[in-house]
Amino acid sequence: MNKLMKYSCFAIMALSALTFTACTEDYDYDPYTNVENSGFYFTEASDRALFYPEDNKSITVEVCRAESESKEAATVQLSTSSNLVTLPSEVSFAAGECKKEITIPVANTPGIHDVDITIANEKDKFAYGPVTYSQRIIVCGEKLSGVFTSQLFNSTNNVVVYKLGNDGYDIKDCYEEGNDIVFSLDNKSNIIVDEQLAWNHKKYGPVYVEDYESSLGVYPGSKDYQGYSGYDSESDTYYLTLKHYCAAGALGNFRETLKITR
Repeated sequence: MNKLMKYSCFAIMALSALTFTACTEDYDYDPYTNVENSGFYFTEASDRALFYPEDNKSITVEVCRAESESKEAATVQLSTSSNLVTLPSEVSFAAGECKKEITIPVANTPGIHDVDITIANEKDKFAYGPVTYSQRIIVCGEKLSGVFTSQLFNSTNNVVVYKLGNDGYDIKDCYEEGNDIVFSLDNKSNIIVDEQLAWNHKKYGPVYVEDYESSLGVYPGSKDYQGYSGYDSESDTYYLTLKHYCAAGALGNFRETLKITR
C-alpha cells in the first residue's frame, strides 16, 4: 500500500511538471514593460498673489516637461476659464529643455479671484504631476482709511484699507508689516476670513488666522452658522472673530474690529 502511494505521488509530480512546461512554452512572458513618462505639468503655486493699485500685475508660472533630456523641441497649449489672466498661445520648449517660466499678465479687475490654468490637451498631460495650476489672485481697488482695534494686542491703529471690488477688503500690514489680512463678504455681508499668515510670534514662529466659524467648518447658509463675524452698516464697522494659531497650537479666539473712516 505504501509503495502504491509512493508511485502515485511520483506520477502526479511528473504530470504537473509537464503541464507547467507546456504552459510556459505557450506564453510569451515579458517581465517588465517600460511605459514612457511623457507630458507636461506645473510646479505648485504659492498660496496667493496680491496686487496693489500701483503694481505691475502679472504672475510667473513654471511649466515642466517630463523626461526632457531625450526630447526634441516641443510646444504645449494652456487653457483657463478666467478672464483675469491672458495666456500665451503656446509655450515652447527647446530640445532637452525641462522647465519654462512664463509671465502671465493679470487684468486690473479689483476682487478676490480663484484662477485655474490647465494643460489644454489630454495627450499633453503628465500622468504623475499636477496638470492644473491653481492660485488665488487678489487685486486691490479703491484705497480707504480705517481704524483697526485688536483685542489680542490690546491696541488701536490707523490702517490703510483696500476695497476688493464687491468681494471684500484688504487690511494692509494689519498686525505687522508685510502681512495683510484679507476678508471676503457675501451678498448678506457675512464675513469669511480664509486661513492666512497674520504675524510672527517671537517664540512660536508664524501665526495664522481664520474666522472662528470657518475654523469649525461652519459657513454662512448652514444651520449652525451664528455670525460671530459681521458688519454694522450704521457705523461702517466690521467685526472679525478670529482664531489665531501656530504650529504649537491655538492661541485663542479674539474679537477684532475694523472701522472704515474713508
